[in-house]
Amino acid sequence: MGKVTYEYPIKDICGKIGKNATMGFAHRGETKYTVKYGTRTTPVTPAEMQQRNKFKTAVTATRTRMQDPEKYAQDLAAFQAQTRYKTLYQYVFNDEMGKLA
Repeated sequence: MGKVTYEYPIKDICGKIGKNATMGFAHRGETKYTVKYGTRTTPVTPAEMQQRNKFKTAVTATRTRMQDPEKYAQDLAAFQAQTRYKTLYQYVFNDEMGKLA
């Protein structure tokens, strides 16, 4: 039986095989790897929980802010005047994260 080798259109690729998978793959140049992801052995620290909650709050605020037509127009004008962020969502998200710091 023949061997099938899929060649990807990019030099490097990696990722999980499925959403809840514990196995992953990587293709770096000519070398192909299969990796097994481990499970976390330590509990989540308070600093990690604080960062997760900060991120969650920023995402919620960003989505709410982008739904408001008045704020959206202001953000769009400010976004177009800058060159640091490539998307409007990135611009608004980083503004919201800055408010939480």
